[in-house]
Amino acid sequence: MLSQIRPHLQQGKSIQVDIIGTSIHFADGTQIGLVSEKK
Repeated sequence: MLSQIRPHLQQGKSIQVDIIGTSIHFADGTQIGLVSEKK
C-alpha cells in the first residue's frame, strides 16, 4: 500500500490522512483502498 501512497507524498500535496476501515482519505479528496485507488 505504501507504493500507492508514496506518489502522492512526492507530489508535495498537503495531505490530511484519515484511515477509515481499509481506505485512506486524503485532504484533496483522493481515496485509496487496499486493493484499488479511487479518485
